[in-house]
Amino acid sequence: MFKKNILIGSLTGLIMAAGLIYFDLIPQLLHNVQAANIQLTLFNSELPAEDVDIVGLMLNSHNNWKTLQGTATISNYEKDGQSQRMVVEVLLAPPDIIKIETIIVEAREHFLQVYAGETMYDADIGRAIFTRMPLPSTFVERDLNLLPTSLQAVHENNTEGVPIVYPHPIASIISSPLSELVFPTGLAQRRGEYTLVEETEILGRPVWGVNWQKADDSGQVILRERLWIDQQTGIVLKIERFSDSGFEFIREEIYFDHIVLDAPIATEKISPALFENLTEKSVNDYFGLPDGFGTRESLP
Repeated sequence: MFKKNILIGSLTGLIMAAGLIYFDLIPQLLHNVQAANIQLTLFNSELPAEDVDIVGLMLNSHNNWKTLQGTATISNYEKDGQSQRMVVEVLLAPPDIIKIETIIVEAREHFLQVYAGETMYDADIGRAIFTRMPLPSTFVERDLNLLPTSLQAVHENNTEGVPIVYPHPIASIISSPLSELVFPTGLAQRRGEYTLVEETEILGRPVWGVNWQKADDSGQVILRERLWIDQQTGIVLKIERFSDSGFEFIREEIYFDHIVLDAPIATEKISPALFENLTEKSVNDYFGLPDGFGTRESLP
C-alpha cells in the first residue's frame, strides 16, 4: 500500500511531467492541475510579521544554496500499527545534477534516479532494470520564471479569482516526497494558519518550528503539519504530518539525518556508468504503462 501510494505514484508523476516538458506542454497542464486542486493549496494573508518573513524565505529557498548532499528518513504510519520506512540519499546541484537513491526498508526495494547529460535515468536496482528519457535543462530556467518571490506575487497568481500554486520545476520531477522539503516554494504558497512555536536547532543548524493547519469552509481543521525550517536557507529540515484529529497521531514524518550545503559533488556519483550492469527498458515497460501513454497523441 505504502509503495503504491508514495513511491510509484510519484514516479508515474515524474514520467508524465518529463514527457509533457519534452513536448513543451507542462505549463498549460500544471496550470490546469493546480487550479483543480486549489482547495488544498490556499494561503492566509493575515500572518504575524515574523511568520511572513519565514514564508518569504521558503518562497526563495532555491536561491539560497548551490549544492545539497544529504540523507533523509521518510516514515509513514497507520493507526492499525502498520508502518513503512524509506531511507533516501540526495545529491543536487540544480539544474545540472540530480540524484535520488531510495531504499524501502521493509520491502527491501531499491530505486535510483539520476539526471545527467539532459537525460533522466530511473532504475529499479532490485529488478536490475532501468529506463531513460530526454529532459532538456532549459525547462528549469523557463519554469523558474513562474515561481512567486513574495506574498504579493502569491496572491497575484490566480486565474478568474482562483489562486494557482507553482511547485519548483525540479520538485515536479523528483520521485520522492523529500522534494517538497528541499524545494519548499510549493508549501509556502498554501493558504492556512501558520504559527511560530519555537526556535531550536536540527543538525547544528538554527531552525524555526512552525505549526500549519488548514480548515474547510465550515471551519473544521482538515490538515495539520509541523515544519522545522532552516533559518539560513528556508529548506525544511523536518516535517510531521498529522491526522485530522489533532497534533497527536503522526501519519508521516520526513527528516534529514545529514545535510551538507555548497560542497563540491564528485561527477562519478551521477555518471550513466551507474546503470551499465542493468537491463534497459522502454519508459512504458519500466512503469507498466500502456503503449503510447504519454505521447502527444495520447493527451486529451
